[in-house]
Amino acid sequence: APYGLAMGTLGSIDWQTVAGAVMTGTHGGSLTTPCLHDFVQSYTLLQADGEIISVDRDTEPTIFSALAPSMGVFGIVVELKLRCTKVQYLEASMTALHVDKMIPRFNEIMETNKYCRVIIYPSIKQATIWTANPVEKGEAVARGAYKSDTYVNFRNENEKSLLQQFLVHSNKNDFDEADECLHQVLQSQLKRLAHYEARYNHVLCLERNNGIPHADIEFAFDNNDSTAVLETVRDYCNSKRVPYYNFEIRTTKKDDAMLSCCHSRDTMWIDFQAKSDVSAEFFGEMQDLLSPFGFRKHWAKGMDHSKLDYLLQQFPKLTDWMLLVHKMDPDGKFRNDHFKVWFKKTTEALNRKKEMA
Repeated sequence: APYGLAMGTLGSIDWQTVAGAVMTGTHGGSLTTPCLHDFVQSYTLLQADGEIISVDRDTEPTIFSALAPSMGVFGIVVELKLRCTKVQYLEASMTALHVDKMIPRFNEIMETNKYCRVIIYPSIKQATIWTANPVEKGEAVARGAYKSDTYVNFRNENEKSLLQQFLVHSNKNDFDEADECLHQVLQSQLKRLAHYEARYNHVLCLERNNGIPHADIEFAFDNNDSTAVLETVRDYCNSKRVPYYNFEIRTTKKDDAMLSCCHSRDTMWIDFQAKSDVSAEFFGEMQDLLSPFGFRKHWAKGMDHSKLDYLLQQFPKLTDWMLLVHKMDPDGKFRNDHFKVWFKKTTEALNRKKEMA
């Protein structure tokens, strides 16, 4: 920011390292903006054998495409070069719609706003729609927006407290009291986030005060299927009460990285959340419900709930990626215990696939 520059995209937090965010496929919420790794020009990588190499987008396109997202299994990124953008000011606002009215408008909303985040509260059938669009400094303020000189959290402490109360009431099956907490949260948010202007990072990084601890799993769908996916999820939520107060929807532009969830297709993300003690059952139901749509999964969220044979069908470059991992780190020096298990099962699944071919 002191140099008038900004990251090409940002997730909801900005305190992680750049390399860590790139390696896990961090994405924002813009149908015209790709994931963070798409802004990288080159990596300086410490390999398993101790050699330091440079991998450039233009001169080493295959290895470059494999490096991110890769969860760090190729080595330690000691330096990277990023294409930056000019720092912007954004005009942000929040509105709410009944879910049934939001779904037919979803694509229009995503296509007509630079940044967008939709939060569904299934038990009260409401969707909050948060949007942000570039403006000249002071332009939105002149139209009545309030000016913020620092981060604007998506939820303040009072709203987080109400959500905690929702969980307590829900555990007691006091659903009317629980849903009243949600109505109060929305009432507060719609007033507080109705219309404001702030610098790029102060608007996009919405979770600076940390959220309520939870487990989550994030599915990535072909955005062309967005209406059908949202209708399917809505019907499920209408048939039974889900074990958490919300789930989140964003979109991201396609890219060409081997293991990117956005490989070759514009993507709609749905991030489902739950407390850890009920997450396995709920996430499993979501996987079964949505598997006909050919989802991919965020590599840093809920991979322990994955059905590997299904995932192998969704990432067309996974075999090429696995061969490069074997070649660059044959002894698995950079594989942690979790990834060793995943890697072993994936290799077995690939071998089964070859035998069936």
